[in-house]
Amino acid sequence: MPKRRWFALLPILLTSSMIAGCAASNNSQHAADNSSAEQPKKADTASVDPTTLPLDQRPIAYIPEGAENVQIEKDIPYKLVDDEELRFDVYTPAKKPDGKLPVVIFVHGDAPPAELKGAKDWGQYSSWARAVAATGMAAVTFNHRSTDNFTELTAAGADVDDLISYVRERASEYGLDPERIVIWSCSAGAPLGLRMALQERPSYIKGLIAYYPLLDLRDRRSELPETVTDEALRTYSPITHLARSPEQLPPLLLVKAGQDSAAINTPLDSFYQEAVSRRVQLDYLEHPTAPHGFDVTLPDDTTRSIILQTLDFAKKATR
Repeated sequence: MPKRRWFALLPILLTSSMIAGCAASNNSQHAADNSSAEQPKKADTASVDPTTLPLDQRPIAYIPEGAENVQIEKDIPYKLVDDEELRFDVYTPAKKPDGKLPVVIFVHGDAPPAELKGAKDWGQYSSWARAVAATGMAAVTFNHRSTDNFTELTAAGADVDDLISYVRERASEYGLDPERIVIWSCSAGAPLGLRMALQERPSYIKGLIAYYPLLDLRDRRSELPETVTDEALRTYSPITHLARSPEQLPPLLLVKAGQDSAAINTPLDSFYQEAVSRRVQLDYLEHPTAPHGFDVTLPDDTTRSIILQTLDFAKKATR
């Protein structure tokens, strides 16, 4: 079962070359055994073994019943960049409830520009979005530009901000509630997905979810050209925003892959420790034996439990 910590206070592209398996600290202190939690049932959503699919086509390890029936509006343009449209998809329940739907926006990970084409359609994000819609919320997946090895952080970050603004401005067209938004991000997409909520604190962001996230870019300083300023690295390092009025931060769910690389888990552990010390509203889940990207690569009971608890977190955050 996942290790869970409760406090009253909070993908790099999934290619085989980027999935790390380095051991990291176990951080058993304050952990709560969740062995009594209900185990989710495996959803029968495919006629083939998903582990045999190419990595970018694999779904997450748990998808709720009815996910195959959700409604999808695809390829909606939200921004034009160098004569190329950036697009998003909206997933909503098969039977829409009365009232406006809370929405989970999925911010994909980072990679070289050519490898990010069509990221919103990868199995990881489309299956997460179906899972969200099957539980009665709405989901948005979208394409944003690459940071090009962190040299274009501001441009990629602007895409995320513009998508959120676009969705809020046109929320009524899709039956969405512009005042109840959760941001899900993973890996090297976390600096882009978390920045606005942590730095600007908009009231409409009701929750943040970060899967195996990269939470401090400042140690990349020596690897980057001088055109990347120290201020940009600080701005897109989520850990730097915890000190200011932590009581104003939205609830955060932090998910750790225990066997991820030190480059991910060392700053993640530092973020966790600082968040706890500042009494941030933090939920913490850890899969002790999991590598980077485990929601699609490790379909075991612990992964399924973490996914189910993530869906529950999003629903509670938007009540």
